[in-house]
Amino acid sequence: MESRDSWLRVKEAASYMNIHPQTLYTLLQRGEVRSARRGRTYLIRREWCDNYLEATAA
Repeated sequence: MESRDSWLRVKEAASYMNIHPQTLYTLLQRGEVRSARRGRTYLIRREWCDNYLEATAA
């Protein structure tokens, strides 16, 4: 079972990724970072952040 802290809200995920929250919103809207929606809230798993960072590190 996944722990609750593996899910991040936009501000937490942006801080984890070292980017501005608005930049993350743009990436989410473009589909470049995976997310789940709960109402109006985006939820992002740490591994999805890591996948994006690894893909763009080149």
